Amino acid sequence: MQALILLSLLSLMACSTPTKKTISNIEVKQISIDSAATTIDKRFLAPAGYKTVESDANSFAAYLQTLPLKPIGTEVKYYDGSTKINRNVYCSVIDQDIDPVNLQQCADAVMRLRGEYLFKQKNTKRFISTFSLMEKHDIL
Repeated sequence: MQALILLSLLSLMACSTPTKKTISNIEVKQISIDSAATTIDKRFLAPAGYKTVESDANSFAAYLQTLPLKPIGTEVKYYDGSTKINRNVYCSVIDQDIDPVNLQQCADAVMRLRGEYLFKQKNTKRFISTFSLMEKHDIL
């Protein structure tokens, strides 16, 4: 759950220098970016006065935090292959092989990340997909 929150927060933050902003009387601190770093846990630095919480080495959170990243400035592609204009809504792209046609959409990407994590853990018993009727089905 922490890992999904981390990814959600990262997707909402833009690459910039650390600043403080006030939005509707709520102070927002932006994180610092190490543009040379190649993993999520190293690229996104905790704001001053905060620290990054350590995750269990074999947890899904640790798996997500150590995913390789493409260089800063890499374009994001929509599912149809067209380029997403960066209006300061993303600043890093996970470096993974994706078919150049019929790219993954949001839910596809999350299910793939979870599935690859479980496969890496040799935990095929946990490969479960929930379909529209909310019934659980074993995939393997």
